[in-house]
Amino acid sequence: MIYNDSNYSVSQKLLKVNKIVQQYLIPGESYAQLYIPRSVIDHFHATYKKSEELPPITLFDEVEKVVIETVRKTSYQKFIRSANIRRLLAMTVQDIKVMPENVIEL
Repeated sequence: MIYNDSNYSVSQKLLKVNKIVQQYLIPGESYAQLYIPRSVIDHFHATYKKSEELPPITLFDEVEKVVIETVRKTSYQKFIRSANIRRLLAMTVQDIKVMPENVIEL
């Protein structure tokens, strides 16, 4: 399937990015909504325009890469990776209770 920029409105692209990322999120005891900054969305709009074919896994790889790079710069957030699910990414706030071996502080 071709993911051409002209096939999607801005709102459809936002929904697609959010849906792909959220498929890999683990809700915690206190779950914070994933926030994707405007700069990240702009990055994906540019990516859509450069490539006429963008498979879902490629889009997710780009989402993961940019979200990690963006959130890594903040001091109050943590990533939790699950050993049970491959390529799984979750963004939480510090008050989430997790097993220590599952916490990666960035």
